[in-house]
This record gives sequence, C-alpha cells and structure tokens, in this order.
Amino acid sequence: SPTRIHARLMANPEYAIKFADRAYKHLYNDGDLTPAQVADRWMVRATEIDRAVVGESARWGDARREPPYTRDVEWIGEQNRLLTQYFPQRTNLLISQLRAINSFPTLEAPAFNQHGGEVSPGFDLTMTAPVGAIYYTLDGSDPRLPGGTRNPAAILYTGAIDLPTTTLVKARTQSGTTWSPLHEALFSIGSPIRISEVMYHPRDLGTGETFTDRDQYEFLEVINTSTAPFDVEGYQIGGGVTFTFPVMTLPAGGRAVVVANPAAFAERYGGGVTVAGEYTGS
Repeated sequence: SPTRIHARLMANPEYAIKFADRAYKHLYNDGDLTPAQVADRWMVRATEIDRAVVGESARWGDARREPPYTRDVEWIGEQNRLLTQYFPQRTNLLISQLRAINSFPTLEAPAFNQHGGEVSPGFDLTMTAPVGAIYYTLDGSDPRLPGGTRNPAAILYTGAIDLPTTTLVKARTQSGTTWSPLHEALFSIGSPIRISEVMYHPRDLGTGETFTDRDQYEFLEVINTSTAPFDVEGYQIGGGVTFTFPVMTLPAGGRAVVVANPAAFAERYGGGVTVAGEYTGS
C-alpha cells in the first residue's frame, strides 16, 4: 500500500528530506494545506452544490431517520463546523502527527519577514529561526547537498539581505547534522515607475500654433513613486508607441515626459519639464 511504501522509504535520508520539504511547502506560508486555502477550496465545491443539496435532502433525507436530514440544519451545520472548528486547527495537528511518526523534522525552517511576492527596490529580507544556524542561497541551489553536506554556495545568515533584482531564495536551518525543511520563495522586485498622464489627441487651441497636426502635441508622463532615486535606463514603453529610456535617473517623486515631438511639446507646454525623448508610433 502507499502507506507501507512511504514508511519504508522514510529510512532513506534523501527521501525523508524531500518529503519534509514537500510537507513544509503545503503546511506553511499560505500553502495548499493551510486553513484559509483549504477553506477556500471547500467553499468553491460547497457553492457549486449549494442548491442541489436541497433536492438531495428532499429525496434521501428520510432514508435513515425521521425527521429527515435537511440542507438548512445538517448540511449548513456541518459546513460551519468544518470552517470554524476543523480546518482552523487541522494544519497544526497534522504537523504534530507527522512529527510523532518521525516524518517531519522538529527543527524549524527559517521564517522570512515576507514569503516572496513583489517587493520594492531596496527591500531587505530578514530571517529568523528559534534554534540552529541559517544558511541560504540566491542562485537557485539548495543549501543542503545530497548526503547532508553543506552547499559551498550556501551563505551563513548574519543580517538583513538586500535583494537588488528578482531572486529565488532558498534557506534551511542547520543544527549539528540535522537540517530543517527547505523554505523557498521567489521575490519579484517591483518597479516604482508608473505612467501618470496620457495626453492623447489634444484639442486645437486655435492660437496659430506651428503644428497643424494636433497629435504632434501628444505625450506620456511617467513618475517615480518611490522615496528614493530610481534608474530608468533601459525601461521600455510598448504598444501603440515605442520608446526605450536613455541613461536617466528620476529623483523620488520625479516626473519625465516622452513626447511625440520635442519642438511641439516645448511650444505648447513650455520648459521646466524633463523630456526623456521622442517616441515612435502613435
């Protein structure tokens, strides 16, 4: 049976650590077996059959007792029990049960101050663990090598880690020869640059401007929404218009425009605005 196969394989250290990694992935950090995730999946199914249960109870509700089982009493009551009593405690119980049969380490994996996702430039990743030393990698490799030796690329955690670019972080706690499950998270460095204004097909001012084609006065404005200067070199605007930003740093809260025609922009809107360049397209 699968249970017997698993029990025998647990004698293999590599299988055991892979199983622990898989369990950790689903039982921690909003994994598939954490209470909120389980409850959400349950409610998708429950909603699908919500009205059908009325017909089901009407047909079969009295098959085992009188008065019959009904949707509004037994079905809703059991659903509320699962959502308020069973699911909220089941994850931690399962972790305890796995540890009781030596299928999950007692050595805690490192906790992150944020479990991956989008972060702002300059974000500092911090890690904590109640026992042991934390080793991490930023190159996608595992801090633990097969056989239990430490990966030469693994870095001992001593303080906050600056993540300048999108990075896959893998970390384990080590205590003696014992390794914790793997905590793995992808951090995406979000951009603070936003398009803040689109001047499309501006009206004719009727003042004898140089350019009869009003579209020559079009522009896009971008803003640095962060509290620190941001390098926009190489950033691109695509779609109807095409533009690649040159060597340029926008100060905190700074703005720049990308224009259809620099001369037309200066004529209508004046100076005092940083012009990043001229786009192509329309």
